Amino acid sequence: MDNKYGHFSKDEFIITTPDIPRNWYNYFYTDTFISFTSQAGIGQSFLQDNLGKRVTPVCQRGFYIYDGKNGWNLCGLPVYEKYDDYKCVHGIGYTKIFLKKYGIETEYGMFVPDDSDSDRGAEIHYTKAKNCTNEHKCISLLSYCENETDGGYRYQGYNTDTVDFDKDINGIAFSVMLDKWNGEKKNLYTFATSTEAPDYYDCARNAFVGPY
Repeated sequence: MDNKYGHFSKDEFIITTPDIPRNWYNYFYTDTFISFTSQAGIGQSFLQDNLGKRVTPVCQRGFYIYDGKNGWNLCGLPVYEKYDDYKCVHGIGYTKIFLKKYGIETEYGMFVPDDSDSDRGAEIHYTKAKNCTNEHKCISLLSYCENETDGGYRYQGYNTDTVDFDKDINGIAFSVMLDKWNGEKKNLYTFATSTEAPDYYDCARNAFVGPY
């Protein structure tokens, strides 16, 4: 199926604009870990036991880039100023989003690695950036991730769960006790880590996006 929003290329579907009437999702999963993302990086992932109980370690994620003057989203979220170039590739088991803006070409990709362990799963994300101008640019990346492992955020209520940066894993981690998982009580551990050490971090939802 080819249309004004995209076309097939071998085993991939290529979307040519992030601003489409409905999100175009790609799913990648193992037997118990399901993840999906749209042409603009919108999506989530969840673990599911053999009784259908779901836990959502990731309910939103992505990257922003800043070149010292301007900032934009690497996942292709529609913006007021159009991208100079955009392409989203939905393949079997992976998604890649290519952008060009302010002379910087970027590639953002994600996939779910195959894992036979029924009690775990993971998303792998990567980014690449290339300065295509003759101007010196100092590029910074800001990653974000929201989870619902301990229950959804409640706008009218007390949200007292906390998390902190763990230097041993170069990321953040916390655990939650599940009343029933595959028929028994179990501790669930979730974490987000990076190959690069962060310059700073913030683990407070309200401080990052505000209460509204």
